[in-house]
Amino acid sequence: MTIRRPNALIALNSRFDGPVVGFPQRVSSFALRLPGDVAMLLGAARAHRLGITGQGIRVAMIDTGLDASHPHYVEYGYRVSVELAPGAADPEKDEVGHGTAEAACLLAVAPDAEVTMIKVAGINESMVGATLLGALERARDLQPHVVSISVAHDLRSEGSDRPLDHQLSLPSNLEPEAAVIREMVAAGIPVVASAGNGQAAFPGMMPEVISAGGVFVSFNGSMMASDYASAYESRVFPGRHVPDLSGLCGPDNALIERGRYILLPCPPGSKLDANGADGTAQGEGWALASGTSAAAPQIAGAVALLLARKPDLTPAAVRDLLMSTARPVTAGRGNPASNEGTPLEAPAAAGAGLLNVWAALQQL
Repeated sequence: MTIRRPNALIALNSRFDGPVVGFPQRVSSFALRLPGDVAMLLGAARAHRLGITGQGIRVAMIDTGLDASHPHYVEYGYRVSVELAPGAADPEKDEVGHGTAEAACLLAVAPDAEVTMIKVAGINESMVGATLLGALERARDLQPHVVSISVAHDLRSEGSDRPLDHQLSLPSNLEPEAAVIREMVAAGIPVVASAGNGQAAFPGMMPEVISAGGVFVSFNGSMMASDYASAYESRVFPGRHVPDLSGLCGPDNALIERGRYILLPCPPGSKLDANGADGTAQGEGWALASGTSAAAPQIAGAVALLLARKPDLTPAAVRDLLMSTARPVTAGRGNPASNEGTPLEAPAAAGAGLLNVWAALQQL
């Protein structure tokens, strides 16, 4: 999840021309592959074997678009579509690549869910809050079962002597967005939002949403809270701890820099694909990334599995179920930039812990 400040929103054709490949590339660092590694580590693979795949559940995902012609989407036969938020264009394109990548995380957990990507507009410095507001209103009007949000506003101070300090109240221009989210939750629609990658992310800090943090699972199975992911006590909503629980997210250390952890599909030539520093070849339609942008749709996919099994679960019941069955994480710490320079240590840094959708399903 990429975020600009102060309150601007940030952030996924035809069949690709060129050497786009349907399988993730090999990279020199440790990396997870979709869908198998993610589904296994989050407890979704066992659910899939019993036929719990999210069938019949509609998910609205707000992000930068989705290019369904990527071989990863074509070969798995995922059911996806794109709606345009006000001001957005080219529904068949994802110029940034972010939405195409992150939607694949959701579908790794809930492969038979019906995903509607709501493409936000203006992926540049001029992006304004109205972009997310229009996308939220479009999501509400679609009447989905679940909403996943991997874009955000950063509510840390801008232009002050202490730029890591959090703002103390919700800016008035964001109140309409908060109102739409509250309306959806009141109507029984769980909303999952990214906690941030060092930011104090809104709407991920709202008490009404399921806030997604990050946990890194190493090759030997050890777990630690990701120091790339945000973890903090909200000043805008006193008493609100962020995150609620965590999905898979790489750390930011000497071995894995800036969360580069999951091999994700993206359109060749998109902003995400063009980042050659991740060890993947440019133009082949894959990127090594994660962040809480990946964690939020993972958790939204888990919500889809729960609702497929028990449709009458309320948003509060869904959150309680996911938190009470998460795998405890006792090592690691959160991103210090998200908590005014002082990192939260585990277990608080990971919230209730790492998502375990199999354990949650066992409680139904």
